[in-house]
Amino acid sequence: MKKTLFFLSFALLACGSASAQKHDSPYAAFSFGLLAPLNTNGAQAGEYTNGASVNLLIGTSKNEENLVVSGLCSIVSDRAAGVQIAGISNYIGHKGRGVALAGLTNITRKSYKGLQLSGMVNRSGEHSRGVMVGGLGNGTTGRFSGLQFTGMCNIADGFKGMQFSGLVNYSGDDSKGVMFGGLSNSTKGSFKGVQFAGLLNTAGNVKGIQFAGLLNTAKDVKGLQFAGLVNVAEEVKGVQFAVLVNVAEESDFPIGIVNIIEEGEKGIALTYDMLGNAVVSFRSGGKYTYGILGVGYNHKAGGNGITTEAGYGIHIPVCKWFELNNEFKATTIGASSSLPVLNFGYLFAPSFRIGKHYNLFGGVSFNYMMSQGTDDIDLFPENHLWTGHTDKILQQTYIGYQAGLQFIF
Repeated sequence: MKKTLFFLSFALLACGSASAQKHDSPYAAFSFGLLAPLNTNGAQAGEYTNGASVNLLIGTSKNEENLVVSGLCSIVSDRAAGVQIAGISNYIGHKGRGVALAGLTNITRKSYKGLQLSGMVNRSGEHSRGVMVGGLGNGTTGRFSGLQFTGMCNIADGFKGMQFSGLVNYSGDDSKGVMFGGLSNSTKGSFKGVQFAGLLNTAGNVKGIQFAGLLNTAKDVKGLQFAGLVNVAEEVKGVQFAVLVNVAEESDFPIGIVNIIEEGEKGIALTYDMLGNAVVSFRSGGKYTYGILGVGYNHKAGGNGITTEAGYGIHIPVCKWFELNNEFKATTIGASSSLPVLNFGYLFAPSFRIGKHYNLFGGVSFNYMMSQGTDDIDLFPENHLWTGHTDKILQQTYIGYQAGLQFIF
């Protein structure tokens, strides 16, 4: 019996010796307590490596290998692996991996790999990977790969993956992936992927898609800019689409009512069509697409003859002095009246360049015309393809014509 106890004691001493050699700090397979020093590791709890620990209030240790649960806060000065759960905050002084769950904040000074979930803020340092879900904000001071999701703001100095926020996403150089922001997305350097924001996207060089409710800004774009109001860029290789304005130094495919392209074409045109609309329009765009915005007068209208038009056009170059223009326009006759006449048409118009500054064009149009009032029935052409007149609405389709002369700046 004595020999048996001796060997057991020797084996326990050997295991303890092996554990001491395996770790740089004192090791405990399990730690339990209220807060330091009221726990099984005593006053030296901050120097211990724990296999697992449970703390009713605050846990203090150097390393956690598998599990740490604290009622208020867990403070791990070096490394933590496995699962970290705290009612208020998890703090890791160096590196962490696994799953960190906190009522308010998860903070890792260097890097964390895995899932961080908190009620308010997650923050980690360089080269973090995984998923960060914060009620208010997520932040990394270096490169992050994975998914950031928050109610307000995501911040990553370097970014690769996805950012989702209720308000703002921000990333630094060499960003890649998908950013969804309720208000805005902003990148310090280049961006590759998709930016989607309710109001504003800003980036350096973009390869992919910028989609914003109001404004996109970028340096060089290879792909698509889509904005509810305005796109701004320097060199665009792709398409700019804005309801109102596109601005760029060079853009061959701007699609907007007004396109301020430094290397593009801008001019004033005078047009006349089959309905009696004489319109002065500003036409601006790039090599292949352009916008149309005009105002004029209809001399055939019985009452208010003020006319406005807006639309988009497509150039098909044939040679230096000849091209085929295709225009899609909406025209309002009696623009200031309560029941205007509306005309939506497609115009096919061959165009001839005369010298450096003049452009003569004209062609055939296919149109749909309608009015909710019957006072302007004389404006509707007698020859038509289809008519649907009633006591409350006038509508018909017809084939018309338009001719014009443009002065190019």
